[in-house]
Amino acid sequence: MQNMLVLENMDAKDTIPKDNIQFVIELCKTKASYSCKLDPRKFQRHTLNLKYIKENFLVKSDAGIALVVEEKTGNNTFEIIIHEYGELLFKTTEKKNIPAIEKIAHKIYKLGLNA
Repeated sequence: MQNMLVLENMDAKDTIPKDNIQFVIELCKTKASYSCKLDPRKFQRHTLNLKYIKENFLVKSDAGIALVVEEKTGNNTFEIIIHEYGELLFKTTEKKNIPAIEKIAHKIYKLGLNA
């Protein structure tokens, strides 16, 4: 957990390195969910391959350029919106869920980037 950083200040930005996949976790602007975005310094042109993600997650909705998936981890079930351009939205605002969010985001990015 030393490599994980959750941003409380919406103006601050930093990255979370893990297996060469770097991303930022922060509360979204409405503070209704957590957002994960790939580090633009490392991933300037990126598109997630939603086909690989669909094969490994329970898909609730598929709009072609975005997916809504469900992932269970421990006692928690997360609904995640995955945008093809790389943003992930986790429908939770509880800070205790940050380690699970990091783990799921890493799995999604690893699948979607074929890393």
